[in-house]
Amino acid sequence: MNASDVNNELLIGFIDESIDSLIAVDSLFVQLEAAPADIDLVNSIFRPIHSLKGNAAYFGLMKIKKLSHTMENLLDKIRKGQSRADRTSIDSLLPGVDCLRSMLSNVRNGEEEISDEQPLSAILAHLENVLGTAAMPSSKDAISTISELLGEIRKNMSGTSVSAVDNLVKALASVPGLSALGTATAKSEAVSEGKQPLKGAAGKLHEILTSNKSLRKNKDLTALVGELITTMRDEHKQGLAARAVEEIFDIYETFTHTESGIDELAISMMQEKLPACVSDTNQQTASNASEPQKNKAETKVKHDKTMRIPEQSLDDFLRCVGELLGVEEMLRNLMRLSNAGAEENIIAANLKDAVTQFEGISKELRTKIMEVRKVEAGILLQKTPRIVRDISTQSGKKINVECIGTELHIDKSYIDLLDAPLTHMVRNAADHGIELPQVRTDAGKNDTGTVTVTLQENGNDLQLIITDDGAGLNYEGLQKKAVGLGIVAANTQLSKSQIVDLLFMSGVSTATVVTDVSGRGVGMDVVKRAIDSAGGKIDVVSVPGKGTTFTVSVPRNASTQILDGYSVRSFSGDVYVLPIDCVVEAFNISPNEVSTVTGKGKIISRRNLVFAVYTLDNLLGIPAESQDITMGVLIEFKGKKAVIAVKEIMGIQKVVCKPVEGNVLDNELYEGAAISGTGYVSMIVNMENLLDI
Repeated sequence: MNASDVNNELLIGFIDESIDSLIAVDSLFVQLEAAPADIDLVNSIFRPIHSLKGNAAYFGLMKIKKLSHTMENLLDKIRKGQSRADRTSIDSLLPGVDCLRSMLSNVRNGEEEISDEQPLSAILAHLENVLGTAAMPSSKDAISTISELLGEIRKNMSGTSVSAVDNLVKALASVPGLSALGTATAKSEAVSEGKQPLKGAAGKLHEILTSNKSLRKNKDLTALVGELITTMRDEHKQGLAARAVEEIFDIYETFTHTESGIDELAISMMQEKLPACVSDTNQQTASNASEPQKNKAETKVKHDKTMRIPEQSLDDFLRCVGELLGVEEMLRNLMRLSNAGAEENIIAANLKDAVTQFEGISKELRTKIMEVRKVEAGILLQKTPRIVRDISTQSGKKINVECIGTELHIDKSYIDLLDAPLTHMVRNAADHGIELPQVRTDAGKNDTGTVTVTLQENGNDLQLIITDDGAGLNYEGLQKKAVGLGIVAANTQLSKSQIVDLLFMSGVSTATVVTDVSGRGVGMDVVKRAIDSAGGKIDVVSVPGKGTTFTVSVPRNASTQILDGYSVRSFSGDVYVLPIDCVVEAFNISPNEVSTVTGKGKIISRRNLVFAVYTLDNLLGIPAESQDITMGVLIEFKGKKAVIAVKEIMGIQKVVCKPVEGNVLDNELYEGAAISGTGYVSMIVNMENLLDI
């Protein structure tokens, strides 16, 4: 049996359950490293791995089964006291957890367990080495390795040295058992030296990259390179070439800037990936000539998102549905009374009872549904210790981790939204912020740094706060980096807040050296785009020598929200909804209460305070014929206050809020679209962006 032979829903259920069971394993390993004798921790890790091994075989996921079985063997030795839970063991097990998660995700998306078996083989070899059962490499693997090494040596030599390597290959190939070495080396050289020609867009890209050591300041060729890569992405949709093209595209996106072009490093990296674009054409031709492959559309696993719902919640929903049936009978009774000519006061009394009953049930149902969408924040935060542990191991730093708010229940949509920002910022804090032990000691600090991750609710926002007690931001270094990238002119004077903004531009990094996890300036720009798209913001506070705090604030958001809004009609006649928590008061305005100040616009004095007056139409950029100011709404948002003049105040209304999609006027001015009780659609105004105009 394989994954394509089983029921999709059953397979998805297994995958989701397995991924959930692996979520806590990272942090458990970090705890085990600190307490290697804790058998309860070992058992907590052993159970999900053991369960995964058994179930993977049923679904035909043999690579997952093999890896989990090997990991189980090592964990079993640790459980029995035959091996220690030291750093060597944990270093071999943690990559296995990552690989298991990756393979499970691949299967869920309808793909093979793993496309490149080399990382899996390396992980298995490491585990077997720790277990003491490492197998000797096969002659085929040895020949492949030798041929690659000889090819690399040959590529870096010239003249008689190349001939010497060629003679060595011939001599080795004449040895019994090594005859395949000559063929393997020839194939390796053909790809690296370009004897297998690159065709189409890949060929043109190869010509440009080999004839130009640098494309700095060359906008035309830089743009052409981008067009060729796009064409290559269309030409290669699967296989090795497709992966190589995507890697080339990522290099181009990361290192290319409109003004500064493409530097030598980017060209070198793209040239390394180009040879892989050759092999796929021949491989595809061969596979097309072989036996027909299964229809991917038939075997592809559906990857709709799923959620686990407690049985009690379903019972509560059914109870609410039963009560709604009672309200339905009340409305039917109203129809009978009306048809029978009952008095208006009797009909009104019965209608009031029905509405009150329905309001209570719908409110309870809404609350229950929102609760079902909530999950523990620990699911998001518990990856932090593993991230910091890996960085501290590689860098030689000593770092403690504190996670605050793990017990908080948040909407599931936040998990996906905040996952990437959390990963990037924790890496930055540990890799860039925290200093080496000796540096900290010399500065009068404890040799162990601390990274604190806090998740908290603040009014209508959810805040993710990452704090480190490291060296703080190097403002001068950031500006120099931006100047070097051509983002800022050399003689430009920037404030600290403007320099902080440079952090979120591609290529700008706080690191002094490039490491395996960071330093290329890739990541914070991605974080900024993700948070901006969700209507959130990032604040940065840094004190030299003391540390840095990143605060990510995102609005409460689910796919559909039911909320109380303050509805007003603009002078153009359209109805808009103001967030109720921003409204201080609404009042009538007499013409003589409004004054005009040269260079400042209209103002009004109220309760001995002066406020600026704006018409809603002008703020939204909507033309209106008449704008006689007679009504105003005093609003306050994050310390900013202003009076917004409107044509009519309609008051508080319950509305259904949905996100704005597509090009609807200026999306930055709106939080979403509101469906009112009358059925009309109104726009919910984004107060922060409105007051920034």
